[in-house]
Amino acid sequence: MTRECYLAALDKYFDRVAGAAMEQGGGVLKFIGDAVLAIFPIVGKPDGLSKACSQAHAAPRQAYQHMEHANKDRIANGDQALAFGAGLHRGNITYGNIGTSKRLDFTVIGPAVNEASRIESLCKTLDEPVLASLRLPVDCPLD
Repeated sequence: MTRECYLAALDKYFDRVAGAAMEQGGGVLKFIGDAVLAIFPIVGKPDGLSKACSQAHAAPRQAYQHMEHANKDRIANGDQALAFGAGLHRGNITYGNIGTSKRLDFTVIGPAVNEASRIESLCKTLDEPVLASLRLPVDCPLD
C-alpha cells in the first residue's frame, strides 16, 4: 500500500471508529498509532453512570456497523478488510495538560487508562472485537 493509500485508509478508519465514539457522546482524546483513546465521562446524578456506560457500550457496536459497511466497499475494490478491538473499563482518571515544559499534551492518565489499554490488547489474542472489565455496573447490559 502506498503511503497516500495507507493514510487515506487510516483516516476513513478513524472516521468510523472515533466517529462512533463521538456520535455516542464520548470524547476522543488521542490517536495512538491506529488506536483511539476515547472517554465517556460520568456526569450528573443519579443517572450519569448508567448514561456513560450505555454510551461506552453503544460506541463499539456502532463502530462495528460502520466498519462492516466500509469493509464491503474495501473488499469490492480488492482491498483487505479492516478490523478493530475495543477495551472498556470504568475507573477514576486524572486529566489535564501533561508532559514537559516544552511539550504539553491534554490527556488522561491513571490505572483505569492502563487497564483499558491492556483489555483492548487482549482483543486480538482472544479473537474478540470488544472486551469489558467487570468494573462496569450491573445495570449496563453487555448485549
